[in-house]
Amino acid sequence: MNLKRRAVVGVAAVTCVATAVTAMLTATSAEATPGRGTLVSATVVDEIDAGGIHDYLRRFGIDSDRARYGVTGYRIEYRTVDAHGRRTTASGLTAVPRTGPGRPKLAAWLHGTQVYRGDVASMNDKSTDRAAAYLLAASGHVTAAPDYLGLGTGPGYHPYLHLDSEVTASVDALLATRELARRHGQNPERDVAVSGFSQGGSAAMALGRALQYGVQPRLGVRAISPVSGPYDVGGALRSGVTGEAANSTAYLGFLVTAWNRVHGLYDSPADAFRKPELAGLFDGFTPPQEIFPQLPKTPRDMFTPEFFAGLEQPTGTLRRALRDESDGCRWRPRVPTHVYFASGDRDVAPAQALTCAQQTDAVLTDVGQVDHNKSVKLALPMVVAEFDQLSGSSR
Repeated sequence: MNLKRRAVVGVAAVTCVATAVTAMLTATSAEATPGRGTLVSATVVDEIDAGGIHDYLRRFGIDSDRARYGVTGYRIEYRTVDAHGRRTTASGLTAVPRTGPGRPKLAAWLHGTQVYRGDVASMNDKSTDRAAAYLLAASGHVTAAPDYLGLGTGPGYHPYLHLDSEVTASVDALLATRELARRHGQNPERDVAVSGFSQGGSAAMALGRALQYGVQPRLGVRAISPVSGPYDVGGALRSGVTGEAANSTAYLGFLVTAWNRVHGLYDSPADAFRKPELAGLFDGFTPPQEIFPQLPKTPRDMFTPEFFAGLEQPTGTLRRALRDESDGCRWRPRVPTHVYFASGDRDVAPAQALTCAQQTDAVLTDVGQVDHNKSVKLALPMVVAEFDQLSGSSR
């Protein structure tokens, strides 16, 4: 996780093995609700030629060696379901390579936490997530980068760290992305190379599992490469409560308000916050630079004593939610899986990656003594190179 004045990067995971997987597939099957994954609109946001893509990526400090094609970026809107299974729409970024002959690959890039709906890749031309999607596209992958629910142009609130809705929004974004690509004469392959950063890292594990277990018959999974993800939400909560994680008040404020809408953690903001008006800051319409100055220095100062004690020792609803959202790595992928992390990361403990790699029997790579945001810029070219090799692509 990482929180800056412009962006927050956070957490996610999905349900467990056996019966839990069956329940997840029943709840999230993209065939269950008619119209899911249908493209509603597509607006061009960027057109970058093969020469310009290198300059574009270098401005973000991302190695552009794997870039071979120009890219067209679209803001898409598509049909999906909300956190309660009701019909809604969501937005996202689709990045389409300007490739030559041949069938393009399909990829998903899942972003980290954003408290402000205008900071996602489909809206913000300075977004590192947009650059990540463009690098994947420039290497030959038609790429879906969903905004998740309640961000970008999507209605309602963002159900932060709610894994089922991250999976449904991502699956439906992939379907809409394939539809858009076909309209422009490209027919992407069925299997998806999945990656993401921080919250998107753990969401990538959740999406990979859902695809492996057949959540959408028209899609499969080819590889999974998460970067610096906090795969255990309970562990991330403990780090936040103790103040070990940077920007703990912002992370926890966002988590508590979002989970209250989905799970029901309190009856009134006054039950949780010493200053109840703080809950209103996490509405998706307030930029980070307006949120930060209003937050207390520590979580203990932000929450009421009773509520803070419940965060220290979760019981009941909170404990169940933490259990459900903290098992994204408790399964065995049947496709190449590579977990990236940074030993210098102060936002997401390196132990998160080590445990995930052990649970999934994944390859583990430390990109070095760098901070959280730098880790994704170093890992991205490695992820793309690996995806290229798996697809038989070469430089």
